[in-house]
Amino acid sequence: MSLIAHNVSLLESDTYRLKHINCEFSSGHLTVIIGPNGSGKSSLIKVLAGEIRPTEGGVSLEGVALADWAPLELAKRRGVLAQQAVLDFPFQVREVVALGRSPYRRAPLKDARLIDQAMALFDISQFSDRFYTTLSGGERQRVHLARVWVQLSDFETGITRYILLDEPTSALDLKHQGELMLLLKNTLKRQPMGAVVVLHDLNAAALHADQLILLRQGEVIACGTREQVLSRENIERAYNIEVDILAYQASERQAILIPE
Repeated sequence: MSLIAHNVSLLESDTYRLKHINCEFSSGHLTVIIGPNGSGKSSLIKVLAGEIRPTEGGVSLEGVALADWAPLELAKRRGVLAQQAVLDFPFQVREVVALGRSPYRRAPLKDARLIDQAMALFDISQFSDRFYTTLSGGERQRVHLARVWVQLSDFETGITRYILLDEPTSALDLKHQGELMLLLKNTLKRQPMGAVVVLHDLNAAALHADQLILLRQGEVIACGTREQVLSRENIERAYNIEVDILAYQASERQAILIPE
C-alpha cells in the first residue's frame, strides 16, 4: 500500500506554497525531501500528515482519503515529528515517550516493553526520570523521535505504517544523526513501514534515500534516484548557487569534507 499525493496545491495568503504535487511513498522506501528554505518541504509534510488540507487535490493512504480515516486509526498508521515539537509541561522523559501509546488500548506490559525499546534505540534511557524541560535541544529531539517510534512500533498487527519527519537531524550531533538514518533504513528492510524525511544535508540525503524529491518554490523540479536528482543542473536551479559534485565511496562512516 502507499501514501499518495494527488495533484496537491496549497494556497496561503495569495501565495502557492505547493503547486500540483504528485508523488507516491511506498512501504520499504525512504524518501527524502530536499530544497531551499521556503520551497514547501514542511508544507508538504503537513499535507501528507493530514495536519492541513490542500487547496486543490488530495492525499490518500491505502486508497482511502486522509479525511475519511478515523483519527485513532490514522494515528496507528502514520506518525509525525514536526520541525519544532513544543512541550512546556514538566513531564518526565518516560511520560513523554509513553504518549506515543495513546492510540492503543492499555496493555501495561507490552507498553512498557515498547517504551523501553524506543528509549534504548534513541539513547535516552539514562534520562528516563528527568524532566523533559531540563534537556538540551538535541536530547529533546531524541525524546520526540522515541515518542513517534513508540506510536508506530506495534508491528505485530501487520499494518503498514508511515513515519513523517521534518528535519529530524537538525538538533542532533553527528553520532545520533547517523544512528537515526541507519535505524530508519534497517527498519524499512524488516517491517511494513515507509519513511518520508525532510533533510537539508544533501550528503546525508544522497547516502540514505531510496527516492529524492527536490522542491523549488512549491514545485517538484526533480524526483527519483540520487543520480537523477542530485545533478549540478538541478542543484544550481533549486538553490541558485554554483556547485561542484564530488563522488566518494559511500559507507556507514560519516563523510566530512574539508576544503584544501
